[in-house]
Amino acid sequence: STIFTIAGVYALIAFPLAVVGGIVAMKYASHNFNAPTRTSEVVREIPARVSGICIRVFPMYFSGLLPFLTIYYEAHYVFAGMWGHQ
Repeated sequence: STIFTIAGVYALIAFPLAVVGGIVAMKYASHNFNAPTRTSEVVREIPARVSGICIRVFPMYFSGLLPFLTIYYEAHYVFAGMWGHQ
């Protein structure tokens, strides 16, 4: 029932306020906005892809493995405590 309460609060309060805030921001936004940063016209080259451990596949699998192993480790101690290593 708690999850439905949280979802109801989000659906009835947070989401409509976010939509109204977006509409108000679009209506009152300045159209001649200049960002407070300077950009240079210097052309910069894009670095070449690096092979080995820096590719995106390794961090993707590793970042999924850590939470799984943590949950497995905690569940092992909970179940071992409940059934006494039987």
